[in-house]
Amino acid sequence: MRLNQNQSVDLISRIEYDKTVKEKFINELKSGLYDKHRDFLSNPLLLTMMLLTYEQLAEIPEKIHIFYEQAFDTLYHKHDSLKSLYKRKSYSGLPIDDFKKIFSAFCIVTYSDRKMSFSYSEIISYIDKAIQIEDIKVQSKAMFNDLIKSVCIIQKDGNIFTFSHRSFQEYFAAYFISKSQSIDTGKILDTIVKSHLRDNVINMLFELNKEQIETKWIIPRLQDSLSKCKNPFDSHDIIGFLSVFYDAFRLHDDGIGLQFSDNKPLGHFSSGLHRLYRNESDIYFKNSDTEEEVEKKRKKELDIFLTHVESHDPNQSILFSELTGDLAWLLETGIPEYCEKKCKFMEHLHKKLSDKYLEKNQA
Repeated sequence: MRLNQNQSVDLISRIEYDKTVKEKFINELKSGLYDKHRDFLSNPLLLTMMLLTYEQLAEIPEKIHIFYEQAFDTLYHKHDSLKSLYKRKSYSGLPIDDFKKIFSAFCIVTYSDRKMSFSYSEIISYIDKAIQIEDIKVQSKAMFNDLIKSVCIIQKDGNIFTFSHRSFQEYFAAYFISKSQSIDTGKILDTIVKSHLRDNVINMLFELNKEQIETKWIIPRLQDSLSKCKNPFDSHDIIGFLSVFYDAFRLHDDGIGLQFSDNKPLGHFSSGLHRLYRNESDIYFKNSDTEEEVEKKRKKELDIFLTHVESHDPNQSILFSELTGDLAWLLETGIPEYCEKKCKFMEHLHKKLSDKYLEKNQA
């Protein structure tokens, strides 16, 4: 169960820690910090780590990726559950930059394999891979001991080892991508957005190295998307437009959706754009209708579909390839409007980013 604000404050108040630091941090929690970082501060471990970081800096960073870096530095160098701080023993003897390189390589390979928990032999194997990737001389067992005992970013649960919190795996996977000069950024982000759309790796990478993600992934994929769509959008070729991104309509009890497919990677990509460029997306997609009005429109669309596709019931998929004959009835739904907005959003974003980097290169 996540902690609410009162529970978060109560937890901090019970920790044996410097009274002045605790009081200041609790004031921050009550003054909007909890609401701003609710997903983060509702987790007891991350809440406590933010307290440690707060003592070091006397402030909370605006961007969450900065917190992860600062929290890692705090864990690496020193920390104690009490007021007195001390430097922990290092088994590997690595400076923090080399340790961070190996750990970020460990995170990207485990993240790519969707591994959060490991047996002892598995985690040693992954550490060996990370050491090989970074070509830094260190014993894997020494690195393992630092992760468990010194930095405490991996924890033991019975015979299983796991990340103290998955968000550290996500942050350091993003960190690895942001620093690597050898990987195909576009290819790896296509994989991430398809398989891990709801996690924070792409969002963190966007904060860490916006230029990399825009020039190596977003602009090329926008060009690809727009080249496959009729320009301007043709309302009579709705299926042709949607087929660039999706492969089917998905009927639900409360309306119509669009079905993602591994065969349509641009669908996952275009969905990710709305998270990264929320302000631009809102220009075209923000809905001023009331919940009641939205519900009525969804019901009307569903009724239209069920009238013209009689063999399907709600909660089923209708492949675009199954839709034959005169599809003029689609014009009675809100789908053409959605397609036009999507097209204009991508055109706007492509021009904005292209102009941005053209101007930057000419400067």
